[in-house]
Amino acid sequence: MLLTELQDLEAERHRRSSTFDISTTQKKQLEATGNERLKLAFQLDPGDYELYEMLHITLASEPGLSASGKTSAVRAIAEMSINNAHLHFSGLFDHLAAIGAAQNCLLDLFSLPPNSARKEEIRHFMQVQDDNLLKLRLMMRNSEHEEWWKNLPLHRKATLNNYASMLEKLELNLKAKEKILNQASPH
Repeated sequence: MLLTELQDLEAERHRRSSTFDISTTQKKQLEATGNERLKLAFQLDPGDYELYEMLHITLASEPGLSASGKTSAVRAIAEMSINNAHLHFSGLFDHLAAIGAAQNCLLDLFSLPPNSARKEEIRHFMQVQDDNLLKLRLMMRNSEHEEWWKNLPLHRKATLNNYASMLEKLELNLKAKEKILNQASPH
């Protein structure tokens, strides 16, 4: 009985009492609050690949930012994830985030006209991707024998494996693009 009352109170807490639609200002306020909470969550855990991807998409589609502002913002969070993966206590999830960050940077770079500085950036992010993929593969192989992996829920393992598989497929695509770029201008 008490549980039912508590559940009813919780449901009422989230129910709108107004019959009017949410105003444009209220929508903007809710979006801004959500975006700030997402940024804070990412700052607290830059190794969470799901937070990284959500924030990347949010910043890349931010209507108030210029194209260069979007590029700077997504590059900054990518660098945070990559740097986090270099820490001595980094783990499987940190390397997933770093691979995703490097690949997002590569996708952005491949969409621009090539020049020598851009090619150096591409080499850098390809190396970041490769290093983290190597560490990820080693950790995944070792994790199957470790206690924490056995205790991970099946749906979490499936999500992690699906994301890792997607990153590995994207790696092949990016290596092909790099090869084409190098053949087009060998300098």
